Amino acid sequence: MNTKRVAAPSLLITAGALAALAVTGCSGAGGSAAAGPGDHGVAPVGQQHTAAHIAAKQSSNSETMTSTQVEHHSSAVTPECKANSLKLSFGAGDAGMNQQERVLRFTNSGSQACVIVGFPGVSYVTGDDGHQVGAAATRDGGMRPQITLQPGDVASTVIHSVNPGVFDPSACKETPVRGYRVYAPDDTAAMFIPLPSGTTGCAGTTPDPQLSVYSIQPGPGNPDQP
Repeated sequence: MNTKRVAAPSLLITAGALAALAVTGCSGAGGSAAAGPGDHGVAPVGQQHTAAHIAAKQSSNSETMTSTQVEHHSSAVTPECKANSLKLSFGAGDAGMNQQERVLRFTNSGSQACVIVGFPGVSYVTGDDGHQVGAAATRDGGMRPQITLQPGDVASTVIHSVNPGVFDPSACKETPVRGYRVYAPDDTAAMFIPLPSGTTGCAGTTPDPQLSVYSIQPGPGNPDQP
């Protein structure tokens, strides 16, 4: 009997169709979706492996990280110190004629290491609403190297303030202040540290800065080494 068998080709076509549907389904479920919270643009493991496999075939000189390598790389990056993991305190101060130096300390109060570098934002604030008094501190000196703070470690800066009596009353309205509003470098969350009762600042625009601040340095600091 010379009967032709057609079952095998049909099965092959069906398997191919199912594979195409499976690929289409994966693309529709994850490939075109917008990145959500916590999504760093890393493809799911299966897709990332496929992309790496194709890229390796296209160019033997290119190196593509798998999703596992990307996750390991991301976890190895030490985050910046932010307000929720920092505690403010004052170190020793030094007062001169019509001016004062205050050491401001940043302690890592979190449970993991963080890095800090640059100049903090500092300004006088007053009132129950914490509104700003005068201009914020200007930057003085150069940028110091990045510091890694382990839990409990301390970094510091020096804040230089000029007594309001130095300025012409037309440019400086002497105003009682409650403390400093402080922003860690690259942070938008404000911190507050109170100043002694009777401290005053200048409301208005003074010809010279009433406050200046230095780049953050490692250690508890002292006012003689800004």
